[in-house]
Amino acid sequence: RTAAAPIRASGPTATRAAAAAATAAVAAARASLALLGLLMFPAMLFVLGWNENNYVCENKRILYAEANAKPVGCDANGVSGFSWFGCAVDPSSFTRLSVMDINKGVLTDNVSIPISFMGAEASQYLQMYQCIETKTTTTQTKDGKTRDVTTYSYRMGWSSSLESLTPEKVPYAKTICTDLVFAGQNPPFPVNVAPRTSSASAASFQAGTHGNSYTIPSSIFSGKLGTTPVSLAPFSASFVGAPVESAFKTVAAVASVSGPLATVTIAPPGAPPPPLAYVAPTLPPYVAPTLPPYVAPTLPLYVAPVTPATYVAPVVPAPVTLAPVPPPASLRLLRATLTSAQAAAPAAAPAAALATASVAQLFPPWTAAQFAPTMVNTRNLKVAAAGNELETCSSRVPRLGCVTLSYKVSAPAMVSVIADITARQLAPKKTPSSWGCSGSEFSEFTEGNISEGKMLAKLTSANSMMTWILRFVGILGAWMAVYCILSPITYMADKIGDVADYIPCVGGFLESFIEGVVGAVVCFISCSCSCSCSLTVMALVWVFMRPLYGAVFLLIALCCCGAAGFAAMQAKGEGETKREFRMGKGGGSSGPDYE
Repeated sequence: RTAAAPIRASGPTATRAAAAAATAAVAAARASLALLGLLMFPAMLFVLGWNENNYVCENKRILYAEANAKPVGCDANGVSGFSWFGCAVDPSSFTRLSVMDINKGVLTDNVSIPISFMGAEASQYLQMYQCIETKTTTTQTKDGKTRDVTTYSYRMGWSSSLESLTPEKVPYAKTICTDLVFAGQNPPFPVNVAPRTSSASAASFQAGTHGNSYTIPSSIFSGKLGTTPVSLAPFSASFVGAPVESAFKTVAAVASVSGPLATVTIAPPGAPPPPLAYVAPTLPPYVAPTLPPYVAPTLPLYVAPVTPATYVAPVVPAPVTLAPVPPPASLRLLRATLTSAQAAAPAAAPAAALATASVAQLFPPWTAAQFAPTMVNTRNLKVAAAGNELETCSSRVPRLGCVTLSYKVSAPAMVSVIADITARQLAPKKTPSSWGCSGSEFSEFTEGNISEGKMLAKLTSANSMMTWILRFVGILGAWMAVYCILSPITYMADKIGDVADYIPCVGGFLESFIEGVVGAVVCFISCSCSCSCSLTVMALVWVFMRPLYGAVFLLIALCCCGAAGFAAMQAKGEGETKREFRMGKGGGSSGPDYE
């Protein structure tokens, strides 16, 4: 016998099944939130406790430096111990840093990019012209159902990281980023330079009296120096890359048209295009102008003088249409501009030249070899006109895959340092351990001649600001964690509200009222519990580290605990009153207790 086909649920049965599945998914999500809260709550309390301990210990290290670091002069002879000085830097002590040093392990020679500069640190910034995808997600409600809608938008722009494109959206991206028609995806970065921002640091430099100066190692100054852009103009002779207007090849571009296609002015190859916007490649039809009253002119293009009796209107050629090739959206097309008509015979040769000119000639198709080289070197790089960066093609008319490289160097003129000095060599000072704090290393470095007091005051302010930021984050995170733990309660209120919604006339009001009241109560309880626990942990750390301050914190924490307990007792009392009323103790009829 043939097996019977399974009966598929339809109508009300399918609706109930879908509703049950949705309910189960929401319940699982609330349970996951509760589990997340159980993990997040102790983590936030740990962060708060560590933050308070770190604040006290860091302040102790700053106070130790204030009490023990002695000011010294710029002559390092005979200087030793924990000291502060502010001295000029010896420029001859800087190290010559090359591009190979910055791209260590990637660039293996100094010939590909022969650039170097004197300084303590140097950095390289790499960008590539790419198709950039932006995803925007919005929540929309339709027919009572909420769904997330993602919108994709695309644009051409510079980025220091490789931009990925959603594969199924690439056909749409090609309509905006027209070079993708040939490339398919954003091309990779050149393999012989490090992506994004990379840097190199000298082992040390010297500050102080020449010949008797202090040696400052990179462990003290690394990452604390300001930077200055490097001018690449002195290196321009070493780079023979593509012409500045590489996107135009060497095709002569039409710059302007005078009269009804009578004369055509051709811009020389390589000349920068005029700043004209793109217009449709089909030239408008010629309209014969209204000639002004005749005043015996001398027309330059006629051999014989013209009189009203012998004047013959010029023959206007048919409109010239450029080849229908869509131009890249990122490029500017030169437009042919018709000026006021003149009484001159049209020239057929320039018109024919215009008829055969095409957009593809002016703007060649994208190729990886021309616009996205796998390696950069002196043959495909050129110093930009501004002299501040290297480029593989013109940044004025970029194409997909074009790369720019710029450099910055750190060469301070004067520095101020707090560190331990031994035989002119600087090193971090080992601070002693204390109650609740382990021993650690201390050193401070800044550019300029800054007094010891100002340097330590800046450290104190930064320590205090970071502590307050972590306090805010920790307490807010603890609040969110407790709210997640109690989220099953709000879920139950939501289900009770769904039931109440079936009551005619007042169902919607009751649903909103129940869910709003329960949500507010849960929010208040979670705030009280999280704040009281957070302040208790912070107070206990301060009781351990600084008992006087800790006692004040502990008192505030106890007040928060009392507020949370009072709220819980009030909620319990209201519940017992309602239960007594339903059981008949409040004057009503008795009945079963469904709570």
